[in-house]
Order: sequence, then structure tokens, then C-alpha cells
Amino acid sequence: MSGCNRITDTGLGHLRGMTAIQALDLSDCDQIADAGLGHLAGMAKMQSLVLRNCHQITDAGLVHLTGMTKMQSLDLSGCPRVTDAGIGHLSGMTEMQTLILICCPGISKKKVRQLRRRGIEVHWFSLVGIENFV
Repeated sequence: MSGCNRITDTGLGHLRGMTAIQALDLSDCDQIADAGLGHLAGMAKMQSLVLRNCHQITDAGLVHLTGMTKMQSLDLSGCPRVTDAGIGHLSGMTEMQTLILICCPGISKKKVRQLRRRGIEVHWFSLVGIENFV
């Protein structure tokens, strides 16, 4: 569904109950917001989710992903309203291997370091404070 800017929160409602879905790419679906992620909440087998450039997603939306404990890869690049607090909601994703947070200015260097200490490969680049990152 990548790049389909006509997909809305309501449209994602049609996926409710499809609990066997393991991978979903919603990149560039810029009409998807927090309510849309609520429709994905029951997808406990989800292993890979791409939400790149879904600009309306906030920390509140990430709460809906907490039950996706099988998640291995999550791409939140270009989601400027996601912050450290939202990433905190993902702590139950114990199988997480890769988290992509490119152009997420609300993510701090401290949070990136914490994630890396957990063994998660974090791809992070932000124009805010990047010159001081060690």
C-alpha cells in the first residue's frame, strides 16, 4: 500500500481482524494518523511495519502497537511528531532488531543510545544537534 495517499484511518479499519498479517508497508500514506494505527492493534504477528512519512502519527498512535511483540523491524522515518515518549511505548517489542528513525527531530541522542544498548540496530539521523552526536 506504499505511496497511496488515499488510504485513511477509516480505510485501515478494513484490516481489523486480519491478525495473521506479518508485514505492512504504509510509507507515504500521509492521511494515516493515530486512529488508523488503532485498527492495527490486534496484529500480534506483525514483524515488519513501515510508517515512513506518515506525518500525522504521534506518540499517542504508537500506544496501539504495544501488542506487536513479534515486531522485528519498524520504520518511523519522517514522522516528526514521534518523540522519545512514543518510542518508550515500544519497550515490549523484545524481538526488535531494526528501528529506523531518520528525520525524527523529537528523538534524542540519549534515547538512541538506550535502544542500541538493548541490541537494537537504530538508524537515526536528525538535523537537530547532529554535530554533537558521539
